[in-house]
Amino acid sequence: MNLLHEDGMHISLKDGGNGKKHISLVKILQKERGPLIQKRKEITNFSEYSKPISLSLREVRLTDVFRLFAEFWGVNLLLDDSVPQKNITLTLKNLPADVAFGYILKTQGLRFATLGDTTLWIGSSEDLGKKLGMARTKAYHLAYSDVVQVRNIIMRLTGLRKVVEDKRRNFLYITAVEDDLLKVEELLSVIDHPGKQVMIEARIVEVSDRAGEEVASCIDSIYRHWLLEYQGGGSPGKVRYQYSSGEKDSPVVETLTGTMRKLDALLSMLEKEEKGHVLAEPSVIAVEGTKAKIRLVQKYPYVSVRDEAGNPSYVSEEVGPQLEMTPFIGRDQIVTIDLAIRT
Repeated sequence: MNLLHEDGMHISLKDGGNGKKHISLVKILQKERGPLIQKRKEITNFSEYSKPISLSLREVRLTDVFRLFAEFWGVNLLLDDSVPQKNITLTLKNLPADVAFGYILKTQGLRFATLGDTTLWIGSSEDLGKKLGMARTKAYHLAYSDVVQVRNIIMRLTGLRKVVEDKRRNFLYITAVEDDLLKVEELLSVIDHPGKQVMIEARIVEVSDRAGEEVASCIDSIYRHWLLEYQGGGSPGKVRYQYSSGEKDSPVVETLTGTMRKLDALLSMLEKEEKGHVLAEPSVIAVEGTKAKIRLVQKYPYVSVRDEAGNPSYVSEEVGPQLEMTPFIGRDQIVTIDLAIRT
């Protein structure tokens, strides 16, 4: 039988044989022991976290890298479910530990928060913001842009997942922390603005086969003449011409007006010589980067099939030229048109 007295005396009773009992008294000297869990450093003196660190890791789990930093600093670590389970490779030499830690967080799209005085909590910006009550929902009204397209752009550029569009009112509702909302506002200031409008004038002309080469040659010469005038101006978007009071700048539109006069003169000559005639002179206003259509078509019905009684079924076919034009305005304000012609 063994007994332990409250003053630290250990009493044991053993059978010694022949009906005898042996009692032994042993004084136990207790050694003061420290706590089972070592007290972690408080996250208050941030200079301690700037000590240089050198790491050379290859295909190491990201979670293990964060554990390494926690051990290096002597703090507790809590990893959120949003931390990706992936391997990373890195080589750092004599870099401040807090800077290296920040680089890893940034490349992985993560953030950290402090819980109490000794615990780091790492996770995605959205998840930490929501769980800590830092995230909020904000509405953005789009005045000029398509709300669905802008939603896709924001989600791809920022990585935010809680972006909801309201097509009826052209609103975006975004739930994020304050820093991410500021990034969204910067993007919207660039994206949501009125596009420049371009007025496009067209000439739809029908010419005979014998006049085709003549028209092509004339148009080519007109283009070359305009290009030389444009390049001779010395500055983008300007050409030079002579005034009685001296030399002044003129917008490119002056040259274009002269070019259109030459083109109209060509078309007038073709009509007089009965080599062609102008079918239409349509004009359309398009926003930069959006497609505009000009259609000069007529519907011609024809019999597609007859039933057993001989009754016809008619189908209409559109015949005529169709123009699809998408204007783009360059930095020098010169308009480039992506043109597709169908008949």
